[in-house]
Amino acid sequence: QYKIAQIYRLYLNDDNQAIKSYETLLLMYPYSKEILSAKKDMAEIYARQGNCQKAIAEYQWLVKNSRAKEREQFHYEIAMCYLKMSDTTQARIELNELRKNSTSEELTPKIHYQIANTFYLEGKLKEAIKAYDDVIRNYPEDHFAIEAKFGKAVSLEETDNLKDALSLYREILDKYANKDAVKE
Repeated sequence: QYKIAQIYRLYLNDDNQAIKSYETLLLMYPYSKEILSAKKDMAEIYARQGNCQKAIAEYQWLVKNSRAKEREQFHYEIAMCYLKMSDTTQARIELNELRKNSTSEELTPKIHYQIANTFYLEGKLKEAIKAYDDVIRNYPEDHFAIEAKFGKAVSLEETDNLKDALSLYREILDKYANKDAVKE
C-alpha cells in the first residue's frame, strides 16, 4: 500500500491519489512500519499544496512519534507552515521553543534566521536588525550569515539608513546567491 502511494506521488505526480493511498495504509495497517514515512510524505504533500493546516496536523503527529533529530526538523516545518500562513507570531513561538530545545548544529542558524524574518515581516525593523545581527555574530561561517546580512541590509534600507545598507550590500555582492537582488 505504501509503494502504491509512492508511485502516485513520485512517478504519476498525482498527489490526491497518493493521499488516498496513504490514508488506506493508515486505515488498513495502523501498526505498519511504513506509517511514519507515510505521515511524512502526507505532510510534505499538504505543505507543497499550501494546505498548511493539514500539514501542521501531520507534522504534529510526527513530532510526537519520531526520534529527536527528526522531531526537530518536523517542529521546524510546523513553524514554516505558520510562516506560510502569515501567522508570524505563532511561527516565532514555534521557532523560539525549538531554539531552546534544539541540539542540531545544522538547524540552529536557520531557526535564528527565521526568527529575524518574522520580525521583518511584521515591520518590526529594529528587532529584525538585532535578530539578523545575532545570526551574523553567532554563525559567521554559516550560509545563513550571508542571508542575514541581506535581510539586515533590506531592513536598514527601509529605515532610511542608506549608508549602512549600501555598505552591507557591497559586502555581500559576490557572496549572495541572487546577485541581481543585491544590485537592485
